[in-house]
Amino acid sequence: MTKNKQNRLLEKNNIRASVLTDWTTPTAKFIPRQSVKVTGTVCMVEQGRYRKYAGQRGTVVAVSSRDGIGMRTAGRQYTRYFVAFPELGNKVVGLHSHYLRAVKA
Repeated sequence: MTKNKQNRLLEKNNIRASVLTDWTTPTAKFIPRQSVKVTGTVCMVEQGRYRKYAGQRGTVVAVSSRDGIGMRTAGRQYTRYFVAFPELGNKVVGLHSHYLRAVKA
């Protein structure tokens, strides 16, 4: 794996963004520790770096936050959820919410 690719696979406590790891926002698409599956549309839209995650299941561990307090603010179009995949151990990948679907654990 190249150095650039390694930088995209973050450890949960090394996410280089303002995130929330515990939230109760009623309008959130996902809740902490929820099981999700990456949809196949990520293959067609995103660059190749996310293609290997299409069809994979993971667990939501964090959500992006503009101010570190709330996750939905005015003018914000997409929400990025950080998902841990079992085959990556403690590694986390940030994906936009429209590429994720809730699944039963």
